[in-house]
Amino acid sequence: MSIIVCVWQAEETLPRSLDSLLNQTFKDWECILVDDGATDGSGELCDKYAKEDVRFHTIHKLTNGGVSEARQTGLENSRGKYVIHVDPDDYVAPDYLQKLYEKGEIEHADIVVCDYYEEYYGSERPIAVRQYINVETDYSTFRYFIMLSNGVLWNKLISKDIIIRSQARFPRGRFRFAEDLVFLAQVLIHSPKVAHVSVPLYHYTLGFKPNQLSRSETTMFEGLEKAYKLIIPMISSQAPLLAEELKFNLKYRAYADMVPWQHYHNCYSEINHNLKKNFGQKRINALIIYYTANNRCLYEIVLILRKVKRLWKRRK
Repeated sequence: MSIIVCVWQAEETLPRSLDSLLNQTFKDWECILVDDGATDGSGELCDKYAKEDVRFHTIHKLTNGGVSEARQTGLENSRGKYVIHVDPDDYVAPDYLQKLYEKGEIEHADIVVCDYYEEYYGSERPIAVRQYINVETDYSTFRYFIMLSNGVLWNKLISKDIIIRSQARFPRGRFRFAEDLVFLAQVLIHSPKVAHVSVPLYHYTLGFKPNQLSRSETTMFEGLEKAYKLIIPMISSQAPLLAEELKFNLKYRAYADMVPWQHYHNCYSEINHNLKKNFGQKRINALIIYYTANNRCLYEIVLILRKVKRLWKRRK
């Protein structure tokens, strides 16, 4: 198994991240540390871990090329049967690799997804975020990961076989946001088999992010727009209606840009959790697919659900 860690200005948080990898119950892995031209002490830390444990391999880049280029460098140098990415300001549970690997082997899956925790930097109260994988309809997995979820790679173990078959690669250029979305879309259009580990295994850190990789756009929306412009042509011939959904989704994301983006990937989970007790799952899926086209509507629905929940607690 190959773990790719792209490092830039991560001197403060990198040890926690790499120590969590050293504590894994699964031992057969390599970790490719891509030093993306860091100027603090990150590069020296990478060398220190590589010297102490031969499973760490460091690649030093002389200049900062951005996260997309760094991920591609790590991918091209990976040798494992599976590939997964870990961000240097996050950390993982001791059985993170073990559970993902075992699930992939048992179900012969191309992608294995796990739930994760969200936590603010310095906080000790993480929030579990569930993933809802629906493979009942065509492109439902694509729709969920690309339009409803946040398309990240750190909770997805991907087989090297499907990466080679799909010829997936990270986009060229300096992406501020969503370079992983473009990569994942290339894999998903080849109908991979997806398995789910319904346990939070990854700790995603919000708030203070000292190591964010170099970015050139000024807003999250610009990065998403850039990604969608690459994704839409990929699917327009074989799934024209889905391509139109993506265009519609992007149009309404434009005016919802002022809403914190972290809320979006929780919308599906929260709506599903609150409604599934009273409605059939198929009706819920249809409702969510309908509202996916307008993330602002999703956000308003979540606000309403939270308000109803507060009022119900008061009545009790």
